[in-house]
Amino acid sequence: MVVIPDVLYEYKIQNEQSVSLKFHPELIDALEALEEQLVKNQSKPLRAGISRWLINYLYIYMRNICTNPNLAGVRKQQLLNCAESIVFKKYVTISNADTVNRKIGAFLLRLKMPGLYILLMRMKKRG
Repeated sequence: MVVIPDVLYEYKIQNEQSVSLKFHPELIDALEALEEQLVKNQSKPLRAGISRWLINYLYIYMRNICTNPNLAGVRKQQLLNCAESIVFKKYVTISNADTVNRKIGAFLLRLKMPGLYILLMRMKKRG
C-alpha cells in the first residue's frame, strides 16, 4: 500500500442502500487500527489528510447510527462508544469540524449528549 498526499478521488454518498451506509459495529476498532498504522512516520501534510479521512468516515458512521431504523434501541450507546474511541478523542474537535453541524455534533458528543446529536442529525436529514 502506498499513501500519497494528493486528493485523487472524492466520495459522495447518494445511495441510501450503499454498503457504506450499513451499520458495522466493528468499524470503530477498524478505524483505530487504521489510524495507528497510517499516521505513524508520515509527513505532517499526509497526517492531516489521513486525519480528515478518518474524521469524515467517523461522521458518516455516526450519521448512519442516527438514521438507521434498525438501531433505534442502541443509538445513544453506539454514539457514546464512538465518542470514547481514540479517533474521536484525537481528531473530532470543534476546531477540526468543517461544517456548523459537525461543530455542534462534536460539542454535543464531547458533553455526552447523544440524544441531542441524534435530533440534530434527524433535522439535517429532513432539511
